[in-house]
Amino acid sequence: MKSRIVSFRLPCDLVEVIESEARATGQSRTRVVTTALAKAYDCSVPLPPRITPDQLQYQMDELRAEVEVLRESNILLRQLDRLENQVNLGADVENAIASLPTKGRSAWMIRVLSEAAQRELMPLRMMKSTG
Repeated sequence: MKSRIVSFRLPCDLVEVIESEARATGQSRTRVVTTALAKAYDCSVPLPPRITPDQLQYQMDELRAEVEVLRESNILLRQLDRLENQVNLGADVENAIASLPTKGRSAWMIRVLSEAAQRELMPLRMMKSTG
């Protein structure tokens, strides 16, 4: 919907009524005024759909899940960096890894790190570095 910003002077009492209605209905002041004017002038104005609290909560949950995945990936990548610094893979393997596209390389590194963690290489590495 195309719109334009306009300015009006309104009595303070009317502004308070508009703000009160906006708070009570969870709508913006613009939506309250637009709806009231459309009714007063008997015209239909397409309004954008309201976002319900459930929809907003769903979006928040999705964003939180994405942030958690990124946080876990960051932790895994830092652990992989530490592992890579302690493990000599040999020039051939390192060249093969370097030739992978960025996405493929990240996926490969995460898989290797996960496998290393499952085989408990990390605790062994810790023992080796302290021993």
